[in-house]
Amino acid sequence: MTSLAGSTLYLDSNVLIYALESRSVWNESATRLLKQGSRGRCVMMTGDAAMAEVLVGVHRAPQPTGVEEVQALFASPLVTVASHSHEAFRAAALIRGTVGGQLIDALHLATAIEAGCDAVISHDARMPHLPQM
Repeated sequence: MTSLAGSTLYLDSNVLIYALESRSVWNESATRLLKQGSRGRCVMMTGDAAMAEVLVGVHRAPQPTGVEEVQALFASPLVTVASHSHEAFRAAALIRGTVGGQLIDALHLATAIEAGCDAVISHDARMPHLPQM
């Protein structure tokens, strides 16, 4: 794994979903990434929208501990959850208008930029690529 020391990473919802789903083929990779944050090697954050995206899956296929497990992850110091500002929504519109992609992905990118993240970690091939990320 590439050195993440000192990095601030914005996690897309799919990374968090993989970490929570033990049957996912990407679970091991996502879990390894989260361990980097738990060891203090990097700072991990996401946005309110990603938290909602993760909770959608839990509500679709309810498990007795699913909601509590997800809420515990987002309440823990491991992943900081940022609110999406009005400026981030405006920047997301600019990203979508100039680079393309889905509005939700543009919002994740705009929030990551606003928060000073070094990179966005995603497994979404449709996520727009920006030179500053």
